[in-house]
Amino acid sequence: MNTKTEEQAQQLLKNLDSKTIPSDGLLYAHELFALSLDYGLSSLPPLDKLLKQLHQQGETPNSLMEQEGGQNFILMVAVYLIEVVVKQTKKSVQWYNYDEAVNRLSSDYGLERNFYSSIVAIINGNVCLPLGLFADILHGQGHHTCVSYVEERCHVVSENHETDQNEWCKIYLDAIRNKKYMPGGNAYRKALELITFDDSLRSVEEIDRLLLTIKRTEQLTVNKYKDFITNTEKTNALLLIGFYLGMLIAKHSREVIKWFSFDEYQQLIQQPDLERRFEMHATYRIGNMYQHPLEVLTAILFDPDYDPNNEEYSCIGYVKRIIGRLPNGNVTYFPSNTTPTYSEQPVVISEPLTTAMKDAGFLAAMATFSVQDDGFHHPTKLNRHGEKSLLVAIVGENGVDRGLQDLKNNPENLPYQSFAYDMYANLPTGRTDGFAIEVRGYNDDPFELSFIVPYQKKNKDHDFQVHSVAMNMETPPFPPAKMQAVIDAFYEGAFGFISGFTQKSLWKDCFVDVVIPELDTKPASVDFLNTQELRFIEALAQTTPKETSQPTAGDSEQDEIAASYRDMIANIDVPQLVDQLPLKYRSYLQVVPPPWMKGDELYSQITAMPSLYRTGKVVWAALVQANSLMFKSEGASCPGEIVFDPTGQTDIYTLHNSAKQLFALKGTTPEQEDQRKYAEHLTNERTRLINFPFPQSLAPLPLRMSSVWFWRMHLPDGMLTLPYFPIIISEQTLGEAIILPSLFWPKVFKEYWYSVSKEKNNGQVIDLEATVIRRMDEGKQDLPESMLEPRLPLIFNKSVAAAQRTSMNQHNSSLSNQSTLNHSNSSTNQGAALFEQARQIFEDKNLSMEERAKSIDPLKEAAQLGNTDALTQLSYFYSEGLFVEKNEKTSRDYLLKLAHRGNINGCIAVANAYLTGKGGPINLQEARHWLNIAAQKGHADAASMLPRLDQMIVEADMAALEAEVKKSGHPLMPKTWLEWCIAAVIIVLVMGAFFK
Repeated sequence: MNTKTEEQAQQLLKNLDSKTIPSDGLLYAHELFALSLDYGLSSLPPLDKLLKQLHQQGETPNSLMEQEGGQNFILMVAVYLIEVVVKQTKKSVQWYNYDEAVNRLSSDYGLERNFYSSIVAIINGNVCLPLGLFADILHGQGHHTCVSYVEERCHVVSENHETDQNEWCKIYLDAIRNKKYMPGGNAYRKALELITFDDSLRSVEEIDRLLLTIKRTEQLTVNKYKDFITNTEKTNALLLIGFYLGMLIAKHSREVIKWFSFDEYQQLIQQPDLERRFEMHATYRIGNMYQHPLEVLTAILFDPDYDPNNEEYSCIGYVKRIIGRLPNGNVTYFPSNTTPTYSEQPVVISEPLTTAMKDAGFLAAMATFSVQDDGFHHPTKLNRHGEKSLLVAIVGENGVDRGLQDLKNNPENLPYQSFAYDMYANLPTGRTDGFAIEVRGYNDDPFELSFIVPYQKKNKDHDFQVHSVAMNMETPPFPPAKMQAVIDAFYEGAFGFISGFTQKSLWKDCFVDVVIPELDTKPASVDFLNTQELRFIEALAQTTPKETSQPTAGDSEQDEIAASYRDMIANIDVPQLVDQLPLKYRSYLQVVPPPWMKGDELYSQITAMPSLYRTGKVVWAALVQANSLMFKSEGASCPGEIVFDPTGQTDIYTLHNSAKQLFALKGTTPEQEDQRKYAEHLTNERTRLINFPFPQSLAPLPLRMSSVWFWRMHLPDGMLTLPYFPIIISEQTLGEAIILPSLFWPKVFKEYWYSVSKEKNNGQVIDLEATVIRRMDEGKQDLPESMLEPRLPLIFNKSVAAAQRTSMNQHNSSLSNQSTLNHSNSSTNQGAALFEQARQIFEDKNLSMEERAKSIDPLKEAAQLGNTDALTQLSYFYSEGLFVEKNEKTSRDYLLKLAHRGNINGCIAVANAYLTGKGGPINLQEARHWLNIAAQKGHADAASMLPRLDQMIVEADMAALEAEVKKSGHPLMPKTWLEWCIAAVIIVLVMGAFFK
């Protein structure tokens, strides 16, 4: 069934083919149609030229979108590029918008909502975002072209995705260790990424705890087994864990491991009637055993008799048991050493063996040289004929078998031979590319040696690498000292190979020693596992795999973790905590609602706050959705949606599942009316629902949903780090709810919140709560009382009702005075609200400078209402030329208005402006006037500055007198008695006026 996006794409192609303009226009139609686009590769260079010309003209994606027909132009080019890929590869394409694509892709794909993903093409399972190329070209990214994009996409979508289980093992483990998308999806990716896959036994204990958390969270039983194993994203997660357990066992036992699919395993054991089960999907052979690790995982998840305290039936018990059955390491890695290690007590090996090993090393180096730049290597023999050696490539079919047969039969009767062929090696360190090096000696001192030379192809993380030689030492061919001498001879030949192109030793440039280190076998502590379980719960709550089952109420007696969450908040007495709060911290309880909230339904939560603090109780809530700003440490406080149980009985797991299920309704149109109303609400993102009942058609749960406002100062780090938190509700507030201020949170939960926050912020601790409290300790109240809504007495006064009655009795007798007071308060509050509106704009670093400049208008309105914060900010903006044209006179004018309102800082600032001449002429008398006012208001520094300023005024007056005398043609020092008298009188008058 075609999507609307698919239909739109096809219509644009029809317009392009027929050279007709869509009904809503097509920008640059003439230029586009003139290219004669025929879906061939030769049509791409002219298209590149057109886009480059648009870039040179200053066109950007934004500028195109703002013009009529610009969107059609962008989409037509994008759709055309993908259609070229389709024609070249003969694959089919499906078109989606972002929401359609997210529903189509696996839950852990991580497709971001932005311009690039507004139209998505999926070809042969590959996601293509052609708008990314469009944006790169128009932004001048010259290395990106239509030609290169189509070539790269053709290569990717044409790849053969068929591979064996050994390769899948490598792909899966690489994905989780490097936090990449896993083909087919991974339902528990976020939780699995919390585990350090370092091959330690501790990591296996973490896996055990994660599996138990999944079992509890999803309430898994035998009845849910079928649904679970038919969910690809969930079974992929189990396959990943199974692969990891097998490879960890191989590494700890130093054994070779090989994986088989069900069909391969069935053929190996020759049992055609073997039942095809999920648990047989990945089987490995190690030593002489076949193992099925998926059986262990499904037993943990679904066996009703599973005992989590019995290690024998856990992953850690399984790993220890298999390692114990294996010999103590057969695969040995030999580090490189071109200087023989046996120099103190030389071990003599025969000349034929030494020469054979040098030849084998030379052959290994030559083979790795041939593949270092993605080249191909035919199976090759090195035959020794006296002093000469001859390389023989075996081409054609069954080259490896023919080469091994020659080694066995030695048809040319040679003293020794070396043979190298490319292969995949299943080593304890993992599946890797490698060369098998077979060495045979005949005549008087026969020997047979088989080595593996692992190598890694060049990728974005590292250059081409050759690793330490490995050998299966189940039956050692020589004593240790002699074996080391043999290896030294091999490395001497390998490092002696010189490239004819670079005249350098390839191995000296690309060799990396890989020796299996001693593996960590220390157990994990109980505290560590408990903390990890909390992290797993959070990660599982953030993941919404397809086909999520309906949430069901958990059994509180069996669910220890859910019970521990209830216990955390059971004894929180909000009124008592409020009463005990020291006076200097009381403003912490307040919030500053933004101006837009005054006409919003959310404002009822602000007015309900006093009652919530006086009568409320604490319950857990889970996050359904919130403004994206709330997941960052900076920005304005924003609204969101929560789900909670008013009784406080529903466990934390069910709340998480319920929140995920509610969010899944967004962008859909359910048939059930109760679901449809909430889906419309979530999709709209501007409507409010307070105390709305949970859709009973989803699950019969006693939950409520509410829109809330998240005040950053009441969150430990100022953002929504976890998707669940304690809230305050009250029977007296008709379903209103607010976040419990983090100062009152349980210590263990707050510490966990901080630890997760630290991880999300690359090790940086953001402790907003501590910052706010420290400022209050220093007497720096963050929230001016005039801005507080509601007023503090409404929270702390236990006789609120009586106070309200007294206020009403006094109302009639003081109506006129009260009217004036109300007008004053209204202006004050309005000014404060306008300033807060402006502050949220100019402090929002996510906005452009042009958008932040829009804060000037509300600032000026607030300044007209006498808001001192607005006057201060405007003075600063005009002084620095920030968001406005620099104007120091205007800056001084705002300072004067601030000073006239009696603001001490304004008095000091305007005095400094008159002293320095900033914004106008220097005026020492005006400076003294404002400095004196500041001193009278108690400013100690202003008082200490006055004597010096008085001296400056006298000196200035004397200088002015001298200038006036000189201007009149008379020198300052009088020559006659009369002139002396006149000068003395003027000086006395000036001094008298000053000291009067």
